[in-house]
Amino acid sequence: MKSPFIKKIARISVVLVATILLLEVTLQVLSLAAFLLFAPEEESIAADHEGRIAYCVGDSFTFGYGSSDAGTKSYPARLESRLRSETGEDWTVINLGYPGFNTEQMAKSLASRIKAFPPDLVVVVGGVNDFWSGPATVGDLVATGDPGEKSFRWEFRTGKLLKTLRQHNPFRSKAAPAESPPAPTIAEETERKAVTENSSFREIWEFAKDGSFEEAMELFRNSRATPDEIASGLAYCYTRMGDEYREELEAQLDVLRESVARDPRADNVFHLLHSISLAHRNEELLAMTAEEVVRFPGSFGIGMLRSHALLLSDQTEAARVELKRVDGLDMQSVDDPELKVWFWHNQMTAFREHPGLEADIEQRFFAAIKSSQAYEGEKPDNDLQALRGIQGTDEEFSAALARASVSPELESQLKGLLLKSREPQDTTTNPFEIAGVNHLSMAKLAREHGATVLFSSYPFTAADHAEVIKAASKEAKVYYLRIDDDFQERTLPELGRSQYFITDGHCNDAGYDLMAELITEKVLAILPSTED
Repeated sequence: MKSPFIKKIARISVVLVATILLLEVTLQVLSLAAFLLFAPEEESIAADHEGRIAYCVGDSFTFGYGSSDAGTKSYPARLESRLRSETGEDWTVINLGYPGFNTEQMAKSLASRIKAFPPDLVVVVGGVNDFWSGPATVGDLVATGDPGEKSFRWEFRTGKLLKTLRQHNPFRSKAAPAESPPAPTIAEETERKAVTENSSFREIWEFAKDGSFEEAMELFRNSRATPDEIASGLAYCYTRMGDEYREELEAQLDVLRESVARDPRADNVFHLLHSISLAHRNEELLAMTAEEVVRFPGSFGIGMLRSHALLLSDQTEAARVELKRVDGLDMQSVDDPELKVWFWHNQMTAFREHPGLEADIEQRFFAAIKSSQAYEGEKPDNDLQALRGIQGTDEEFSAALARASVSPELESQLKGLLLKSREPQDTTTNPFEIAGVNHLSMAKLAREHGATVLFSSYPFTAADHAEVIKAASKEAKVYYLRIDDDFQERTLPELGRSQYFITDGHCNDAGYDLMAELITEKVLAILPSTED
């Protein structure tokens, strides 16, 4: 026979379990009701959209890298304007490009959007990053829904409620991220700084860089980082998520602007400039950094962004001067290796040969060595690619190595990579074969959702790439456009490449407008009007 104590414990347990179950059912019902009341309005964009939708899938040439403002001067932005003007129809062109994307990332980006916003047209320009990034083939793609799509989640909400109640500010609204929080006290600022200096905050950034935007944004919002760091992380996510999130991006930039107005110290200014740079608003970045480097001449981050803006504006000589100035600053306090690598990559670009400027081979070697040192030699494939782009002598490399003061282990590794960089590369296989396979997967997915598909070459000559993509278009039975020949034909001899390209090889505003013009001509020829 059970003792009274055990019976009492059993009764309490039953009551507790029943209470938790009742609370959980109540929370699920309330959450579902809230979702049904508010989510449909946000998710009806595609359903209620009476016009036509196009996706532009790609990398930096789709994103608009090199333009004065990627949001308005990229080829997708110009394509939207031209299609509306030429057809009289309400076109919405969604930019799915991002710098550095390979075809695996491009395909996954398309799969994440196409279900929520079924397009009439999909334009794909990409694949050159496959050469160095080692993508996998994606196989048969499955549409997964938009990454920003608000779908109802079945999750243990009682646990989430208890976790929320343990937070310092449990009722903080996530629906209005643009509101500036009150200025933190010195104690709060010190505590936040201590938390964000450990690896956990950097790990949140890794989520974002890997494309896990929902998880990253949730972690950013719930982190105890500074408001500027949170806004900077959210701005990065919204930039990566595409044109549909321009308003959300602008809201986070407003948070950063207000923070600078309230407290114009170097760290706050850097967070704002860094987010503007990642959104590729180069005209704004160029104007702001001109003032801020005068106010904060000792800031490595602000100086680095100034040199970057100068490079993208084809002011290469001025960029070299600024890069040398920043090189003289103390970098010991800079704990972000990616920021250092970005700086050294800008050096490799600035000090190669440009019209009217000779190459500085030793400085390019030095930049490649320091880039490797920033990652402690842990990315040898990247180092090899960098060294392959520098045609120099052993003497120039040795001089750069002596200046760099690297460890004996890294020195040995770099010397081995230099020898490997001079070996003949395999020319028996086309390095863009995976690009062709992934283009086939993208074409299949797009056609399954009723879209007309157009593959295009790059505006620069890349014969191996063009050959593979043209073959893929034939196999997939989709349209193909080669535009590099048109760029060559329209280039005026007195202007040369600078007519359409910036110093690092990306298009300028005129180049992206010409891309849009050529693609518009093809689209008008292949896509039936809604009146047909």
